[in-house]
Amino acid sequence: MNVTSQILIFLFSREYPVLSENTPISDNNISSIRRFDKNDEPDSNTLYVVSYADLKQILNSGKRYEHLFLITPDGKLPSKKDLQKLSRCNYAITTAFYTTYELQNALLKVFHELLRQENELLLATMSPSRTEEVFAFGNKWFPWEYSIVDFDMRLLYRSENLHKLLGGEKVDRIPSESLNELILSREFHDAARKKELFYQTMTFNDLTAVGRNILPDNQYAGRVVLFLSRSLKHMPKGGEELFTFFTDCVMESIRRSGRFVSRKQNDPLHLLCRALFQGENAAAHAVNDVLKRTGWKTGHLYTVITFRFLADSAWEAQLETTLPYLADELESEWPESCAVVSKREVNWVLNLTLSEMDADLNGFHQRIAYFVRDHVCIAGVSPAFHQFVFLEDALKSAEAALEIGQQRHPDFWYFSFDDYRLDYIKEALQNQLPPVFLRHPAVYMLEQYDRENNTELSGTLKSYLEHGRNMSVAADAIYIHRTTFCRRMDHIKKLTGLDLEDLNTLILLELSYQFAEE
Repeated sequence: MNVTSQILIFLFSREYPVLSENTPISDNNISSIRRFDKNDEPDSNTLYVVSYADLKQILNSGKRYEHLFLITPDGKLPSKKDLQKLSRCNYAITTAFYTTYELQNALLKVFHELLRQENELLLATMSPSRTEEVFAFGNKWFPWEYSIVDFDMRLLYRSENLHKLLGGEKVDRIPSESLNELILSREFHDAARKKELFYQTMTFNDLTAVGRNILPDNQYAGRVVLFLSRSLKHMPKGGEELFTFFTDCVMESIRRSGRFVSRKQNDPLHLLCRALFQGENAAAHAVNDVLKRTGWKTGHLYTVITFRFLADSAWEAQLETTLPYLADELESEWPESCAVVSKREVNWVLNLTLSEMDADLNGFHQRIAYFVRDHVCIAGVSPAFHQFVFLEDALKSAEAALEIGQQRHPDFWYFSFDDYRLDYIKEALQNQLPPVFLRHPAVYMLEQYDRENNTELSGTLKSYLEHGRNMSVAADAIYIHRTTFCRRMDHIKKLTGLDLEDLNTLILLELSYQFAEE
């Protein structure tokens, strides 16, 4: 660690009063602490302990001293003119000592204790079994509460009284009220890619938080968050430097220990589901082995739901933090499930058999609808299915329900494939061949006949099909007498030779009227 005068001033101020400080110079490593001697040449790596009389000599000498610590036992501050002359140097002023000798000893004590603690922290960081010790080390340097949260927003560590700031009891997760406010904060998400420390105002407790992201391989994996006292909006520079060093050690300790973020996302069940969702082949024995560990069976009843956040929703602001949170919420609410996080969505498989949701599917879908509403996202739902290996196809159906449902009903948030199955079939057919090849020739024949003879035979047949082949209802729908309708139907049969008692013919005719013309 680069021991700077800012760090020494910060740690000193935890034990003794500091009236004023100015720290514009960064990165100068302090190697010695000496009392001022007018015969010495200024050294940029030395912190000089000075009295009020020494300060006058320094200002009159014309020499530049970069690091000064001034004692003023009577509490008298230098004039504004003198302070202006010191504006380009790091200085601090204390009333705690009568002599420069006493202040030098106090600063040396702080300095040597810092070096001892640095060595202690580095040794703990190098040991994979001492992660908790590294996490707790911040209590020695910072007078504020802090936490270390992982990818799923679960607490890896919390200082003793953190729960008093966040609300709730001493739990393993940030209270949901506080967490929801964070998740909905664009400021919170915008910070997820930052490598340096950042500040954020916590509106739920009106405190300023200092954060640093855990970013292995430049991917967001969690963060260290320290909450300043209510009177502070910014940490002193020395505190920032210590916080950066501390969080570097936290990241390295986590990396060495193998204890890392999103533990669930890398367990066998999540890895298997992710592989099947991506269309990878998995050996039957491997699938059965993973399912056996979880108590699932390949023949249980399952459903797959895809969750996406709306483009203009605050939840969509930074998916690196939002999606893992949503996945964990789903698995907490429905333990017999597996939520897999992808780049822009969560793909969730629920074991309907073990969760006993198969006995009340309507009630289950109602709960999911509430979940979607509360989390401001949209969801596509696959049909319920047996055979776990159908996960890829189930995901396709859930995604199709989303795409078709948003086109058909843009105001809805929850789309079931069961409601859009026929739409999917029609789209699938039309993606292979144009309507001219898919529509029954009789439909084209009737449309051509109508154009040439100014008749309405095609519309008559369409109404007949749409109204369940009930001629009376169909005639009323197009505002003609039933007798007229019957005569038209006889004409249609003679003209086209259609057998309207044949089920296949009826299905094809109904589809023909639903296929859009190019």
